[in-house]
Amino acid sequence: MKFTKTAWIATMATVALGATACGGDGGEGSDGAEPVTLRVGHVFPASSPIHVAATAWADQVKEETDGRVEISVFPGSQLGSDVEMGEGLQSGTVECGMVNYAAAGIDPRLQLSFMPYIVTGYDGADALFYGDGFVANHDRELLAERGVEVLAFYENDFRGLSNSKHAVHTPADLEGLKLRVPETPMYVDMFKAWGAQPLAMAFSELYTALQQGTVDGQDNGLALTTDSQFGEVQSYMTLTNHAYGTGALACNEDTWAQVGDDQDTVRAAAETMSVDMRQALRDARPDRMETLKAQGVEVVELTDAEMAEFVKIKEVIWPQFEEVFGTDVIAGLREASEAVAGG
Repeated sequence: MKFTKTAWIATMATVALGATACGGDGGEGSDGAEPVTLRVGHVFPASSPIHVAATAWADQVKEETDGRVEISVFPGSQLGSDVEMGEGLQSGTVECGMVNYAAAGIDPRLQLSFMPYIVTGYDGADALFYGDGFVANHDRELLAERGVEVLAFYENDFRGLSNSKHAVHTPADLEGLKLRVPETPMYVDMFKAWGAQPLAMAFSELYTALQQGTVDGQDNGLALTTDSQFGEVQSYMTLTNHAYGTGALACNEDTWAQVGDDQDTVRAAAETMSVDMRQALRDARPDRMETLKAQGVEVVELTDAEMAEFVKIKEVIWPQFEEVFGTDVIAGLREASEAVAGG
């Protein structure tokens, strides 16, 4: 069962019915044996493309393994924050998750994917963050060292900035803004360098923090900003594209071993999900911009000159974190980034 556009729409309709955890129903495999059951958690809303994709993946796996593998998907931080799931994936208390591993505290070197302006477009993202791309290989190997098996990487859109105070066109406009950022040192340092007041907090706390004015704004892509209804509590959105949002659909290595002979089937379905979800997210960008505008949010698309001012942060943060990643890794990342420049 390919994860087609029709399947996407059908799955979205199912998700809209409001199931708390979607996936397997606890039956038996076609041979009468008890199925392998996997619980997969993530922090995103049940209406998000990531949850829709995960649910479609669970259905596809059940069908293609004749019920030998059943997957239940838990949205909305039901299995914990990214940090909590990152810890659980290593210890085995979390079986599987769709995790923003760069913010999960698993290994400081996994912040690499958060480095600002590695790529500026989708062609570059596809080349470096998936398959045998430089970032994909780097992160896959580090996660494996920690006992975490990556099945596929997923897209969470290029990150932008929203706030409730004023339109942002240049880094100077960030001066003094209180912004929620992911729980990672790199992001805190980057926004401090821009003059903002970054506050690291779990994503599950963000809507309330915006609503109550604990923070003025946040940095996420169009998809998560609209799906989380941040347009209700924000007035401005700037498409800075300062980092490519990615994460991994991954399992604890001992849990993954239990899948046995069905590993190839489960992994192939995850890769299919990754490709189709990326396309669906990208196709939906214009509609998401219109959704924000309809909520009264001013959407700022930067000019080339304005974008160039933001990109300068690359030469501040990259050298600063060379000690964390190693000289060879930074050199390799720079070479890979330059090879897809403009993509």
